[in-house]
Amino acid sequence: MRFFCLNTYGGVLFNQLIGFIKENLKDVDIFCFQEVFYSKTNESFIKNEKIKPNLFQELEKELKNFNGYYFPFQDGLGFNGSINSDISFGVATFLKKTSPLIL
Repeated sequence: MRFFCLNTYGGVLFNQLIGFIKENLKDVDIFCFQEVFYSKTNESFIKNEKIKPNLFQELEKELKNFNGYYFPFQDGLGFNGSINSDISFGVATFLKKTSPLIL
């Protein structure tokens, strides 16, 4: 069983993150990500920040053969402070659907 834990930096380096995931997709059973944003929208309401507000949903698209779990730490907060919008910040775990692990 192979396990990866990675800080996503809020998706600021999204293309590199997705490239890393694609390179390791076949060999990894569990991906754990820190600094993951979750929002129901991809609107660029966060000024001066290049984060992906819907990073969790973007990761779900790439990890189709995995079950995704999101655990928020804070709501309405970006890297540079409070945001008046529907966004949360936390961690995510993706477990391969064929994994023998029982949750």
